[in-house]
Amino acid sequence: MDVARAGFLLLLGARLGHAATLAPAPPHAEVVVLPDGRWIPAYKLVPQPETAHLREPRSLPNDPLFPDQWHLRNTGSGGGTAGIDLNVTNWWDWVGTNRLGAGVVIGIVDSGVEYTHPDLAANYRPTLSWDYLSGDADPFPTGGTFHGTAVAGLAAARGHNALGVSGVAPRAGFA
Repeated sequence: MDVARAGFLLLLGARLGHAATLAPAPPHAEVVVLPDGRWIPAYKLVPQPETAHLREPRSLPNDPLFPDQWHLRNTGSGGGTAGIDLNVTNWWDWVGTNRLGAGVVIGIVDSGVEYTHPDLAANYRPTLSWDYLSGDADPFPTGGTFHGTAVAGLAAARGHNALGVSGVAPRAGFA
């Protein structure tokens, strides 16, 4: 098991409340030893020059509620400050589907997700889902708690489908 995977599994186990143990740190690996003797990989950040690019949106999603999603594209309407947003629309490429989250799965750990919602169904990954409240594999919300649905929509609603809204990563899966 490589050091990065071992560190991820250690952190995942700690988050889920599971005891995680690892073999002693590899002798030549750069690691951070935790107070209880466990270790995680240490990553060195290397500064690299970046060139700032001003880009015009290639195209915006055709979802009818997209103009209300000021967090994705703030035009200043409604008294907001134009440009104060997540700055993702200039990088979306609807034609090539680049930079839309394809191949990524986002974990939504919340009150449940209405995965049958038309803007969410295409991106739902049922084989990776778990309902921590009910202890089963069906995360559909019960009792009228739909916060997780809103979170999943912000992250990965299927955009450019002329239905409702677009997520930040509209081609990413979610579980």
